[in-house]
Formats: sequence, C-alpha cells, structure tokens
Amino acid sequence: GGFPSWLPTESKTISFRTSEPVYLKNVLTWFSELLPMLVPYLYNNGGPVIGLQVENEYGSNPACDKVYLQSLTEHFRAALGDDILLYTVDGPGKGMLSCGTLPELYNTVDFGGGNISSHFDMQARFNSGGPPVNTEFYPGWLS
Repeated sequence: GGFPSWLPTESKTISFRTSEPVYLKNVLTWFSELLPMLVPYLYNNGGPVIGLQVENEYGSNPACDKVYLQSLTEHFRAALGDDILLYTVDGPGKGMLSCGTLPELYNTVDFGGGNISSHFDMQARFNSGGPPVNTEFYPGWLS
C-alpha cells in the first residue's frame, strides 16, 4: 500500500486518512473508478467476493476521524449496494475498536496470541451479532 507521490503536492495541509477535503476528494475519486469494477465479482452477482474491508487498523490512527469513516462507508454503499458485507479490522483493544469502526460496519480483529477468548469478547462488544473473526493472525512479529 501507500499513497501516490503526487498526492502531498495537492495541498500544504493535506492530512492522510482523514476527512480533510483534498485527501478525501482524491480517495473518493479513486474509489469511484475502483469500486464499480468489483461489482461483477460480488457474491450476490455470482462472484466470489463476500465482503470488502473499508479501512485497515484505523483505530491505531490518532486522527480517529468518524466523518472520514462515514464518508468511505457511504461511498462503498453507493457503489456496491446494501447486500455486501463491509467490515474493518483493528487490534482487539477498546480504544482501537472505538476509533476504527462504525456501528454499521462489521468489525474484525487481528492478533497473534494472548488470551484469544478475551480478544473475541472485545470484538463482540462492538458488533451487534455475527461470528468472531480474526482477519490477521500472526504467530510472531516481523523482524
């Protein structure tokens, strides 16, 4: 992942992964091109895609910008419809899940061990149902 090298030149005050207008305009422009290409591959259209991740570990971002998350979610819904599962992934901490998801998104967690039951219990506190899901299980840290 990453950002195009030209993006920071668009504004002296650009703030990545936020609702800052220049950044958000560029993200939504890109998603307006990308997301329609995914429609034929959605499960409800006979394809293999059952869900799409709206953001990755956003709860670790100090911005904690719910307007940004809501804008992404609305854009995903407008492009893909209401039948696709939209989700986020964050660490299993209350602060990460509080900032990293919205009530209308299914949240998943990532972790590499510890008390797995407590990690899934924390995930359940932020979902209104559904199974425990770890979208990134890592048995050790990268070095």
